Amino acid sequence: MTKDNTVEVNVVDEMKEAYGAYAMAVIIGRAIPDLYDGLKPVTRRVMGKLHPQGGCYGTLVGMTQPWTNNAILINGHGNFGSPTDNAAAERYTECKLTDYSWETLLADTDVWQTRPSYDGSFKEPIQLNVKVPQLLLNGAEGIAVGFATRIPTHNLRGAKALRFLVEKKPKDAAKHLLPDFPTGCEVVKDDGLLDYMRTGQGSFRMRATYIESEIDWGKRSKRVCLTFSSLPLHVNTEQLGDQVKNAVEKGQITTVADVRDETDLSGVRFVVVLKANATVSQATAELYRYTSLDTRFSANNTVIDGTKPVQLAPLEILSRWLRWRDETIVRIFLSELETRRGRLEIIQGLMAALDMIDDVIDTIRSSKDKSDARTKLMARDFTESQANAILDMRLSQLTKLDDKTLRAEGKEVQTRIRELIRLNSNKSLRMEYIMEEV
Repeated sequence: MTKDNTVEVNVVDEMKEAYGAYAMAVIIGRAIPDLYDGLKPVTRRVMGKLHPQGGCYGTLVGMTQPWTNNAILINGHGNFGSPTDNAAAERYTECKLTDYSWETLLADTDVWQTRPSYDGSFKEPIQLNVKVPQLLLNGAEGIAVGFATRIPTHNLRGAKALRFLVEKKPKDAAKHLLPDFPTGCEVVKDDGLLDYMRTGQGSFRMRATYIESEIDWGKRSKRVCLTFSSLPLHVNTEQLGDQVKNAVEKGQITTVADVRDETDLSGVRFVVVLKANATVSQATAELYRYTSLDTRFSANNTVIDGTKPVQLAPLEILSRWLRWRDETIVRIFLSELETRRGRLEIIQGLMAALDMIDDVIDTIRSSKDKSDARTKLMARDFTESQANAILDMRLSQLTKLDDKTLRAEGKEVQTRIRELIRLNSNKSLRMEYIMEEV
């Protein structure tokens, strides 16, 4: 430090330290999804009071759209857009969580690991205890400082991928763990797809599918038409119409007589009418070559594992998620086990009180206050929890206790306790439990 209270620093070192800290904050706290619950911080919050940047409407809109998500997280009421149009302003829309979100993302809230929100006024979850590999199902996109991610949506093929992984057959699991887009387009098997499956990075092709039919053309003739209803991701019919017309003008497409956008509320319909002498194979070859009916998806599976970004193949994502879910299940079961044991203790105390109900009532009535009554009950071999449970009941409730009801509940609780102990001590049973959830 100099005489004028200024601090001399090395500019290079200061830039490295300051920019490095900023970059890591953006990577972990904003742009890259978590490997385990599959969510970015803004997606996990989806409300202004938990999010330091205020509005999360754009993120919320994305969570309602069936053409970008395999599993819809939010039900939107109002205009939430389409593949070609933006959503209405937030003051014109309403939304609520889907049953899927409640069941698979927001279960077991009592064992969430939490931290203070950005302003310290709330507790927010570090991760949600998701019951499915959400990251693979819905994918993610994001750009951070020096890192980017673009994870395609996947289909677990009826959980077969997970089943083979549980059975320690990773090669079979990988075959069932393929990109699968909610638009229904085909994924073409080529070297790019194989690279992606092996490393988590690669460029593979998405191709629209079509139905061939005939339509009336004039009074006496018919024409073959191709109806495309399953387009590649982020490709819309407006864009396709312009591409076909431009390609026809340039002479690149010679087989098309007309294009029609028949998309309505029932779904996407992009109709291509062929010329009289054109064949379907010739037409599709031109359309796939010169339009976005056949386009590439550049995938890059960068995720946050703990506190660092890593790039993982789909199978490795599923494998790490399975280990994490097993650890989460153990924590959930231990929490429930503690709760059930506490309830069993209360039931046993109430049954004991029922056997000596007159003495218990006399003890309570003769006590100076609640603390004195608790001490006297504990002197009669009731635990503190049992004594508190008895004292929390009104005398009318205490006298109406039913022995049969208490015994039935006690039996049910004991059965669940034995089941929880068995699950926590047997990994194979836990794997089957996870499979049933998925």
